[in-house]
Amino acid sequence: MTALMMKTPETTMQEWKTVFPDFMTLEGSCTFIKKLVAVSLSAITYIRGIFPEDAYGERSLYGLRLKILTEDSGLKSVSKFINLIRGCYDAVEKKYLQQLSVGEVIEAYNLVFSYKNDECSLTCQDKTNTFSPKLTDPTVQATLMMLKHVTDISKILKKLPKNAFLSVKLLYYDDVTPDDYEPPGFEPSTQVKFSFPRDTLNIKLGKIDTEAHGYKFLLKTTMHKQIMPQNDSEEPISLNALDENAYAKETIHDDVF
Repeated sequence: MTALMMKTPETTMQEWKTVFPDFMTLEGSCTFIKKLVAVSLSAITYIRGIFPEDAYGERSLYGLRLKILTEDSGLKSVSKFINLIRGCYDAVEKKYLQQLSVGEVIEAYNLVFSYKNDECSLTCQDKTNTFSPKLTDPTVQATLMMLKHVTDISKILKKLPKNAFLSVKLLYYDDVTPDDYEPPGFEPSTQVKFSFPRDTLNIKLGKIDTEAHGYKFLLKTTMHKQIMPQNDSEEPISLNALDENAYAKETIHDDVF
């Protein structure tokens, strides 16, 4: 992903429709959330150098070059990761999934899901109508801001060690999830969350809502640069709260596992 460049609202929304689906119906909202997962994790794995360059396709949106994981590369590690994430979609559709965490004990990206019960509040659209979101739509604005924040984290993170590894953990809503439920590709675990060895920095990358779903994207890392402000609370801070001038002159490296 690259630096932000200004585009007209019309161009931005034309690009939006090539990446994200209708989110104004119940089915569309679920598909939109699943697409957010794919775009979010593709961006993070690209920025942190988890997979090689040829594992990604490219889309343009809001002046950003979005790197999207694709199976076209034929890499087994990429296909395995994509299939794991597809397995998570089953838990989203059933409204079981509370949190999806990707990372390890030095850095984790937490995707937090919520489900709204009042399905009657959803817009009922005629199937012949065309979904036409506007740049001023709160869901669109929140999504674009999240993608911008994901781009910005490359400025504040250190390189990951070469021996770092990737794992995926799921946390469910226990009151609705069957005791024996596991989505495709997953198995039960006694350790539901990552245990970090020392103080961490907690950053809120984005919060997005549709009529039917809520989605939060959080980063917990020990790999931040020393210029980052200390945060003694577990409450995540926003990138907007950081002093951009403090890290503007820092060198941005290509982070590699």
